[in-house]
Amino acid sequence: MENLRPADKKESWVRNGYGFLFGEKGYLFTLLHNLDEEDEVQVRFANDLVHKAKVVKRFIIYDLALLKLELDSPPRGLAFGDSSVFRVQDSIRFLDVKKTVLIGKMQALRAIMNDKNIFELTLNGNIVEGKPLLNSENQAVGIILSPSEITENFQAAGMAPQGEIALKSSYLQRVFSLYISSLEGPKKRGSQSVKKEMKSGDLISSLAAIEIQK
Repeated sequence: MENLRPADKKESWVRNGYGFLFGEKGYLFTLLHNLDEEDEVQVRFANDLVHKAKVVKRFIIYDLALLKLELDSPPRGLAFGDSSVFRVQDSIRFLDVKKTVLIGKMQALRAIMNDKNIFELTLNGNIVEGKPLLNSENQAVGIILSPSEITENFQAAGMAPQGEIALKSSYLQRVFSLYISSLEGPKKRGSQSVKKEMKSGDLISSLAAIEIQK
């Protein structure tokens, strides 16, 4: 993804960071420090299609930003998986810069001042901050964070963790749900939302590694 500029066919793409699309309504998560103070960005998918997106919410403490594609019919993104099922030394999947799925290890279920929302991991390979952490069903169970940015935000955190860190999907789902609720207002009694089954295994190469430019 990248910050929004006037379109120029001769201008080369300058990547500022990565993110991933989730759900069916065109929302994306990325890392906040990728965006500076920009409120609009451009996002490029693996198939080289570029779309505009707006920054709709910032979560400063976790260096997280929520974006919304400006599309009437956005593509379907990754489904969220359950981050609570993992245990220390469990295998975890992630994408490198070439979009190859690699295997890492869970080192701690809490990191940075024992924060319950952050995993500590060992991810061998070319780590890409902002890309999704995946379970065996290719569902997003977290987003890979920047240890230096998070340690700076947690001023009393002391030394950075020895491994990599990721924000859990339980937190991502919670803050997204709160954001949607703030838009829709209280639901009427008796109304129930119907959840659609989402298959995300075929989305890894096309949707899980979205680039941002500014």
